[in-house]
Amino acid sequence: MAALLVIIFISNAIKGENNTVMNIVLILLILALLYNTFIKTPCVRFKSDGFFYGLSYTKYDQVKKMNLSEDGVLVVDTNRRRMLLYARKIEDLEKVLHVLVEH
Repeated sequence: MAALLVIIFISNAIKGENNTVMNIVLILLILALLYNTFIKTPCVRFKSDGFFYGLSYTKYDQVKKMNLSEDGVLVVDTNRRRMLLYARKIEDLEKVLHVLVEH
């Protein structure tokens, strides 16, 4: 996607269409895409009846299976997909596991 935006930006520059607003919008889109791809990490937000991960909301009763790998990744299987929840610290992983087991 970033490459496509760069191609559009370069083609506008070659054609001589120096629309300043369009160039600024393209540069901002490229920066936002690079930020979301390389810098921002997904996080889990727990609520009373489910949790948000990425762009989806999953209720606790939709969780079918949970596995904990040796390298500290919690694998949550639901009806629709498999989610990999990474923890920076083992204590965080224990808290997540406690919340999921509690509900």
